[in-house]
Amino acid sequence: MNLQNTKKILPWLCLITGGCLIGLRTGLGKLAVAAGWQPLAFMFWSLLLGGFVLLAAARLFGVKPSLDKAHLTYYFIAGLISLAIPIGLTFTSIPHVGVGFASLCEAFPPLVTYVLATAIGMERLKMIRAAGILCGLVGAILLTLGKIGEDNASPAWMLVAMTAPVFLGLGNIYRKRYWPAGADALALAPGMMLAGAVPLAVFAAISGIALSTAPAGAWASALFIMQAVILAAMYAIFLTLQKTVGVMYMSQVGSIGMVAGTAFAVAALGEELSPLLPPAGMMIFFGVLLVTRRKEARQPYGDTG
Repeated sequence: MNLQNTKKILPWLCLITGGCLIGLRTGLGKLAVAAGWQPLAFMFWSLLLGGFVLLAAARLFGVKPSLDKAHLTYYFIAGLISLAIPIGLTFTSIPHVGVGFASLCEAFPPLVTYVLATAIGMERLKMIRAAGILCGLVGAILLTLGKIGEDNASPAWMLVAMTAPVFLGLGNIYRKRYWPAGADALALAPGMMLAGAVPLAVFAAISGIALSTAPAGAWASALFIMQAVILAAMYAIFLTLQKTVGVMYMSQVGSIGMVAGTAFAVAALGEELSPLLPPAGMMIFFGVLLVTRRKEARQPYGDTG
């Protein structure tokens, strides 16, 4: 295989891998709660360990994360809106809405990203992308109707789960606009993850949640370690994709995560698939393709952010 073909295939491989990791991350969240983990504690320790894993990887490859004021600000804002808030919303809602529903919500960030980018003048509104947004909204309505039909469905928790993609979209916009000049993706990822754990610790202290308490047993520990490694790999892939092929292209990992997470929920967790979820997923997926299909969606955002 020549270098040209490798450059074309590598982003797709990263996209598929990152999407599958999203599906696993969501499924492990439900397993962790069943194993006795408090959702906030599980997310905090996973982000913390994952950040140190990425930090070790960065040093191994000779990449040194910067600690100047501009980079620290970037780490904390990106970590808050890209990691702490959306993952927190997803993990706390999973016991109430199920992994299948939460996974389908993962397909919305590309749509949210484009809407926000258009609203602030970062992108121009195009009819084909507007059609994609409409498809996504139809999918969202079907998704909600399918879940409301279940006896244990909670509209409030459904809203919580569907709020997470809004913050992911905000995170995409922030990282694109304020990417530090000359920064390497592997240099930014550990700072984001470690900074993302800080607001969780603050919230836990305010809420009286003891982060030092963890469930006993090898299975609970294994879930925590697996989640940390998955998060580390995910965000290394995400930032690398954003740096090389652009944030709109990178955001397509959500559609892959939707498929992987739903499949995991049905096959491994025994969740039932609502009749409306498959057509909802198809509409969302088709909407993502329309929003991200244009050539400019693959333009990289390099040193200029």
